[in-house]
Amino acid sequence: AALPASPASASAEGYRLEASSTNFGADTIYSSATVAVALSTLTVSSLAQNTTYFFRVGSLNWANAPNFTTLGSTATLAAAPSGLTVGSVSSTSVSLSWSANGNPNWTPYELSLSTDDFQTSVSTPATFAANLTASATTLSLAGGTTYYFRVRARNWASSLTAFSATASTVTLPGLLTSISTSAPSTTALNWTWTNTAGPAVQSYSVYWASNTALLGTTGATSFGLTALSTNTAYGVRIGAVDATGPGPLSAAVTGYTLAAPATGTAFTAVYVASVTVAWGANGNPGGTVFELHRSTDNLTFALISSQTAASYADLGIGNATFYYKIRAKNGDGTPTVFDVTVSTFLSGFPPEPPSGLRGTPAGASIQLSWTHSPSAGLLQYNVYWDAGTGAVNYAATYSTVTASTNSFTTP
Repeated sequence: AALPASPASASAEGYRLEASSTNFGADTIYSSATVAVALSTLTVSSLAQNTTYFFRVGSLNWANAPNFTTLGSTATLAAAPSGLTVGSVSSTSVSLSWSANGNPNWTPYELSLSTDDFQTSVSTPATFAANLTASATTLSLAGGTTYYFRVRARNWASSLTAFSATASTVTLPGLLTSISTSAPSTTALNWTWTNTAGPAVQSYSVYWASNTALLGTTGATSFGLTALSTNTAYGVRIGAVDATGPGPLSAAVTGYTLAAPATGTAFTAVYVASVTVAWGANGNPGGTVFELHRSTDNLTFALISSQTAASYADLGIGNATFYYKIRAKNGDGTPTVFDVTVSTFLSGFPPEPPSGLRGTPAGASIQLSWTHSPSAGLLQYNVYWDAGTGAVNYAATYSTVTASTNSFTTP
């Protein structure tokens, strides 16, 4: 029987629609037929997802032989991925997987995330342009944060599927990095920090730095210890905890309790040109540093010694009143208050006498001259005489001259 025109309802006995993924090469051909010559549409089913198919339609003669006309090609839709699941979770990453739902392995996926369940915050760490064709991936994320995820697919014709159901998780907390310590007393220490571990942090765990034994937990960004030893170092490590679990521990942060003020400052020896000052350690451990300050006017003091011993010999001084006060410092360099100020007067060693005294007649007078004393800090020279008795009276000064002068003429 002759083939009718294709398609031509006037002479056709029906129609056949065929689809092929290889443009009718060596593949399965899917078809759909009808004897209703008045129809202009047919549907081919059981096609693969996200696959390009070529179509042709033919009118059928009495022998059911087709006369085909090519219709072109198009791609089937991709199936929406399902079963989005969160796998491993750390402080910096999350692994995700999903079911491809029959999509071929070249199907690209777009993964988006949100921190508020896609209300206002949406980002797309894996775009279609990234050509993510696997049904699993790992994302780099911030610690201690609640994240929501969804995924969708796209076919060859760029038609998008619906999003999968949302999956969510909380990343493990990040590292605490801004921790400081302060000492309110000789027996207590406080640690404070800024939450750098993430907004989803629920609490903090504090451990001894030496052996990571748990000291306690807190919901605040501070922690304190009491009943500690004076001027002693204590170190802790702190980790944040959220709904998923604990994050990494911080580096050790160490602080010292305050030192106790020195007590009982007193002179244990006073000489013409030296003193020894001693004080009590007042419970401070060995190695505590004490600062001794000295003044000659009880107003302006200067540091003369920084030491761990509890006494100090101040040598080579004199001819003034000397004031001393002492304080302790802890291992962090924080000083205590000063103990009471003690003072004493030192006359100092007498100056060396001038030398080479000689007299020269000067009319009715005598001119005396001498070589200057080698001592420093002289104020004057005193001139004594015997008043013609042969015995010099050192209780009565005959005259005085300035220290810069080395001669004197009697009246």
